[in-house]
Amino acid sequence: MAATFTTHLVGGDGIEYPASINGIRAALPKELREKFDEEAGEAYARDLLLILHRWALMPTPPWDEDVAKVEALREEERLMEEAREREDEPG
Repeated sequence: MAATFTTHLVGGDGIEYPASINGIRAALPKELREKFDEEAGEAYARDLLLILHRWALMPTPPWDEDVAKVEALREEERLMEEAREREDEPG
């Protein structure tokens, strides 16, 4: 069994997804793997976690049934990205 990572939402619910680059890639539909390889391979190291997180959320069919969990994770990702952008701002 491939290694997985569990994220816990603010409400306490946990969501499990692939814990490695190879695991994320393997879980993707074949038609998305080349795009994933390109984006992950060209990413700045500081952005890699967010990129992997976004891709890891894509291929998990059971999550399609729980839109609220997926949306909560995407909101957390958006907030993390905004915080990173504020860190990059001069001043």
